[in-house]
Amino acid sequence: MKNICHSISLILFSSIFCMNGFAAPGIKITYPQEGATIHSGQDLTINIEPIDGFVAVDGYLTVGDTKTAVQFTNLPTSISVKMPQNILGEINIVAFANDAAGNSPLNTIKVVVAPPVGSNLVSFDFDMYKSFHFEADWNGNILTGPYAHVKDYLRVWGVYSDGNTRRMPKSDLSYISSDSSVVSVDNQGNIAAHKGGNAIITVSSGNVTGNVQVFVESPSGIKPSQTTPPTINIDIEPKPNAAGWWNSNITISLTAQAAAQSAGIRDIFYEFPYINADSPDIANTQVVIPFSTEGVNLLRYGATDKEGNDTGQQSTTINLDKTPPDITLTLLPVNPKPKCKEDDFPAKYFGQLSYSTTDKLSGLKGSNAGLAIPDISAFKIKLKNDNQTSVIINLKRKVVTIHAPNPQDILNQLKTGIFSIANNQTLHLNVNPKRNKIRILPQGNFLALKGPTLTLKAIATDNADNIGTKDLAYPNVNPAPVTDDENGEDE
Repeated sequence: MKNICHSISLILFSSIFCMNGFAAPGIKITYPQEGATIHSGQDLTINIEPIDGFVAVDGYLTVGDTKTAVQFTNLPTSISVKMPQNILGEINIVAFANDAAGNSPLNTIKVVVAPPVGSNLVSFDFDMYKSFHFEADWNGNILTGPYAHVKDYLRVWGVYSDGNTRRMPKSDLSYISSDSSVVSVDNQGNIAAHKGGNAIITVSSGNVTGNVQVFVESPSGIKPSQTTPPTINIDIEPKPNAAGWWNSNITISLTAQAAAQSAGIRDIFYEFPYINADSPDIANTQVVIPFSTEGVNLLRYGATDKEGNDTGQQSTTINLDKTPPDITLTLLPVNPKPKCKEDDFPAKYFGQLSYSTTDKLSGLKGSNAGLAIPDISAFKIKLKNDNQTSVIINLKRKVVTIHAPNPQDILNQLKTGIFSIANNQTLHLNVNPKRNKIRILPQGNFLALKGPTLTLKAIATDNADNIGTKDLAYPNVNPAPVTDDENGEDE
């Protein structure tokens, strides 16, 4: 194929060379002759010879519109090809070759392909083109636009007595319209609609004829005097959130209203081009559409009345995200351990709590992670202003004691159900805590936790208000027996 493209690019050069009066070596198709008649399905031998001592290193032969080329490597040569059964009419036979110097002469002849000897045209087959439809408005003008047309052309196949169907050459056909004021046709089979009405185009070849119906349809009913377009309203339930997103399946209602003088609504049109290219036309004044496809989806819609007036294409965007954010929550050992007094926590485990959140549709609105706090609404709350910051939750005695410069701020956070820490926060966890107590103390740049089975939790919300959660349990390891002074408020 590379050689084919290279050779074709040299055709222009060769033509200019010859036009300036210089003879050059070349190639010539010596059989068949220019204008010869060959037949469909025929085994054809094509002879190619060099001219004036041309020495070919390779070359190619193409016949008609076939996409494949037959290669040859020297001249003279004879190449046998089988003509396709469905070819009729004038075709080109093209041969070109390359020599060692890069010259690429070309020779083209035209031949006429006829049906096989003894095979006669029996009838026409118009396939899907047995009829043509055009539309006119109330004034008889042919409608134009993306879904309308005013011109077309006939495609005609001939059915022959050997059982094969062949595309008919236009030169073998004649065309006559029964009413050229409605539809006209030229000698190439091109048809044009002019006004509302119907016509028959008769196609002939010899004594074989066939008819094609052409319909130019005008609006039905009584022609109105008004041109006021209809209106269309859209309602979507439930309503989106403040960010314009839905997080559940919705119902879309389209309602069309015709003008006062109109004969009424003909149909409603709608489509979701990102999902389905089909464009249904619903013959009703209202359409109810259940919708459940996630993503950012475009809805196009409109309505047409019975006089042909329309609302024009309107559109809205449906942002639907029913999927909560994805959350990853991990607790990994930390080395080296943070510095702290050994007597503060006798059996220590240092870890780093990390979390990440993603949302592929509406995007993240916010996220939070930390220690999941039990419901303290039934606890006795003790707030103590102090320089230290610590929280003791005694699950057994239902007491919460907070020491802090501003204990009310910490209490407000505890009431939300999660004591927040930053992503990748370093934690100091006591693997052998005093039973039934959770203690939280800041230790410089890390957080110290002691207690029974701890639940670390991450929460993320996306812009559609979907909420994702992830829990990570930190179990007790051989918890120590409860002693009397472990039941007090302080440790």
